[in-house]
Amino acid sequence: MPMNIVVSLSRALRIEIEGGAKQRGFSGRRLGKVVEVLADLEDPSDLLSELRSLRSQSDSGVIHLNDQSIARFILNSPSPRPYSLIIFFDAAQLRSKPELHLPHLRSEFALVSVSYLAYNVESGSGSGPDKVFFCDLEFGESQHSFSLFGVSSLPHIRHVGPATKSPRNRGHDQSDFAGLAESMFGLR
Repeated sequence: MPMNIVVSLSRALRIEIEGGAKQRGFSGRRLGKVVEVLADLEDPSDLLSELRSLRSQSDSGVIHLNDQSIARFILNSPSPRPYSLIIFFDAAQLRSKPELHLPHLRSEFALVSVSYLAYNVESGSGSGPDKVFFCDLEFGESQHSFSLFGVSSLPHIRHVGPATKSPRNRGHDQSDFAGLAESMFGLR
């Protein structure tokens, strides 16, 4: 829904609430909730600008997400979104387990991000390459998001495309890649 329509609907509902919606048999509380939901929808171009800003603040270009930013950039954003996210799921308490190779894989993920930025964004090649964002999500601060995505084992990487509606779509599990940057994205 275009943002000008959302803003107009939000204003109309707010006026209706303030103007005595209860007298007409409407619940002010219910209309208030609709206004809150509509107000939460943001202009997709603002979200894209914010993601670009967050990426520019990271040496590797990897954006650190949490439950709030997952809600903002995925769950509450209008679909189709003008961007894609590639998310590396991590857990600080499991980084010391040598069989998971999490620090090494995270480092390789950052390498893929830097390479992607250098080749696609800075050179201007490809179609909309500056609309792909590499992100990470840490379990200790984002347990709700891990649950939403259905992530129960690590390492795990998930692509969230512009039209992705359900975060539970299948990602890449440990058995899907050998742990090197080339194999993470099928370049081997």
